[in-house]
Amino acid sequence: MNCRTCGAEGARPYGTGPQCPLHTPAAVAGRPEPYADPKLALEALYAARGIKHGYEAHAGSLIDERAIASGRRRFKSVAQYRAAQQAEDARKQAEKARRKG
Repeated sequence: MNCRTCGAEGARPYGTGPQCPLHTPAAVAGRPEPYADPKLALEALYAARGIKHGYEAHAGSLIDERAIASGRRRFKSVAQYRAAQQAEDARKQAEKARRKG
């Protein structure tokens, strides 16, 4: 691919068309190129916010826990099934107490 501005070989695609390193949007604006490794950049953001391994519990894990506790989803062991049942029972009791109180 050739640079749209100067015709140099090895241009990369950008929104403004193919550009060589001398004519990228960042170079034209006088800024350095953005950091190229998004995984390391994400890990740095996670570390700054105190998120372990880039994973936060979300509603999907709660749904899985409920499905395992109800028996609608296969479980790896009886211990996992019992733990999920206990967690679901505790959640139901807390919900019941919240509604009463």
